[in-house]
Amino acid sequence: MRVINNGKSYIEQYDNDVEFLKEIGKSEFFEDYVNLHLKKFHINETYEVANKLLRYGWDAPLGNLKEDVSVALNHLTRGEKVCHKLVNAYVGSRPNVPAYCMNIPMQMYKSEKRITNQPIISIYFDVCCSCSLDNSDFERKCCQVLSKIILLEKRGYRVRLNVCYLTESSFTNLRRYLGFTIVLKSENQLINLKRLSFPLCNVGFSRGYGLGNINRVQSLHKEFGNITFGYGACIANDKYLIIEVINLLKRKGERCYYLSYYTDLDKVFNDL
Repeated sequence: MRVINNGKSYIEQYDNDVEFLKEIGKSEFFEDYVNLHLKKFHINETYEVANKLLRYGWDAPLGNLKEDVSVALNHLTRGEKVCHKLVNAYVGSRPNVPAYCMNIPMQMYKSEKRITNQPIISIYFDVCCSCSLDNSDFERKCCQVLSKIILLEKRGYRVRLNVCYLTESSFTNLRRYLGFTIVLKSENQLINLKRLSFPLCNVGFSRGYGLGNINRVQSLHKEFGNITFGYGACIANDKYLIIEVINLLKRKGERCYYLSYYTDLDKVFNDL
């Protein structure tokens, strides 16, 4: 786990869900925080059940997910871009007339397949959102994000997918923000819909773990005790704050993008 703590921000970065569950399990009252928020938003899961869904996957939305991203899945690659180039050869599909006229031995063209890897793209999908959103909205947005990511990999990009929950104070003079990020898919892994479905599609992850983590951080770090009025606001509405957060999160040399429920996906992915 890596921690960004500069007085203005407190963001925990986890390499996988196992590391995340191990760290939050050290907090004495985190289970109570999660169960409190799950109950508040009328979500049936308990902390114990939610942990299993995060660790081993959630089957409930798989039918809709597979249907919505099936076209993209048919073209899934491992971040490799295949291109074909004509080269001179002794045997090929068509003659190389200039080579023949100059009496060059290799007088034919053949198509040669070449595989190249594109740079890594790191995507942070923020599940922090308004309490008025229901699970169907969450699921619909997730399908759109996964489809875009799969199509990016078809084009040869290697995508690292992170889920995050980031909230900021809207009612204090000093703007502060806190949250966490978890790597759900590394750049060398294929899409696993079952493993991604709970943190991305289930509103229980956002309400339970997201809000519960605010309580946990405020109990551990007193300087962040008044970071929010209530639970703060999603940073998605402030483009300048997004740029600031991305500059903190991204690794050297990588292209980094922030997505949320409120993001215009077509605008972001068309710029790639």
